[in-house]
Amino acid sequence: MTIKNKIKRKKYQIIQRKLENNLNISDIEYKKRRTSISDSSQYGYTPFCELAVKNDKVFANFRHYKVYRDIVEDVGYDIGAGCWEIIQKKNVSVEMLEECWKNDLIGGAETYYYDGLDKAVTPATMRYTKIMLDIKELFGEIEDVAEIGIGYGGQSRILRKFNNIKSYNLVDIPQALGIAKKYLSYFFTEKEMRQYHFIDGTTLNSAITPEMLISNYAFSELCRDVQDIYLNLIIKNAKKGLITWNELSHTQLDGYSLEEILSMIPQSRILEETPLSAEGNKVIIWGTRN
Repeated sequence: MTIKNKIKRKKYQIIQRKLENNLNISDIEYKKRRTSISDSSQYGYTPFCELAVKNDKVFANFRHYKVYRDIVEDVGYDIGAGCWEIIQKKNVSVEMLEECWKNDLIGGAETYYYDGLDKAVTPATMRYTKIMLDIKELFGEIEDVAEIGIGYGGQSRILRKFNNIKSYNLVDIPQALGIAKKYLSYFFTEKEMRQYHFIDGTTLNSAITPEMLISNYAFSELCRDVQDIYLNLIIKNAKKGLITWNELSHTQLDGYSLEEILSMIPQSRILEETPLSAEGNKVIIWGTRN
């Protein structure tokens, strides 16, 4: 990391401490669950999301708070640099990149400079951009998507900008859906927002049949019972899919192993995660063009 970026990081750490000192989520009531890594009792992620939706001052910097970053935007500079190296090898126009970088206009994101790029960008946006390009290469044009574990909607915004997506199902806990709805409303018109379907994953009881299923780490951070619901009601119905997989659920919540998941998704196969963000991470895909 360059001196310029180290100075930026120091400044962000100072801002983060100030924000955390003024944050009070202890009074927010919510139903504690242990169905995923994010809503386990040791995290304040769920009440923070609720607070950010209600409080515009908190929302203005929601991507800066540690309680949120630890779950959604825990992407280091080195991962961003690895993604940028891959992006540069692809035929990507300046206009396309500029559209992707707009993700960082909302939420007070921590941005850094990368070699050959004048504009500072968050590592998470770098990864969303790289995944969008991977999806276009592997699957071509997509029109109907379901995403399990949506963060603030950053991946969906970039995918929608470069695909003629007619329907996009966002599946998550209600508090995360609230963050995404607020975030995405800054980028899309009221008419365009109607193409989004915000689905409460805690009460999912009917089937969704998307053309494409996406999940960046979230599915692999759910307990086995919830994984079963998503497998039977969404994932097995998708013609195409890309799941970025980690081992957190398997090691901490008795979730399925990678081998078990592969056996349950017809014609699925494994790709190596590049750049590798954690030991054991893989990418599960099916329904590719080749």
